[in-house]
Amino acid sequence: MKLLLFFLILMFGTVYAQNYTISGYISELKSGEKLIGATIFDMHSKKGTTANEYGFFSLTLPKDTVLLRVSFVGYQTEERKFFLSEHKSIVVELKDNELLEEVIIHADETEKIQEKSSM
Repeated sequence: MKLLLFFLILMFGTVYAQNYTISGYISELKSGEKLIGATIFDMHSKKGTTANEYGFFSLTLPKDTVLLRVSFVGYQTEERKFFLSEHKSIVVELKDNELLEEVIIHADETEKIQEKSSM
């Protein structure tokens, strides 16, 4: 009897556990260049993935509200919130992060330690 109940619960859970796939491309806004290795992360389920060498990603999540965070080093992070009730295809174009300016380092030439005769 317990075994039958276990299988009924297992079948009931499997039938009603609906998963859908979010897939798409991540690229740079200005040039359209694909961002290889961009991170896609759902804040609710704590699941994520990265974009492949074509900027493509695919993430399978349960039917629920999704808060996707898309990020890549040097670019502004983008968040998208929606209810996932079917397979969804999206295109995300990230803006470059123009907060950093060029850094120039100047140094005086010093004597190299290997050229010193003192111990």
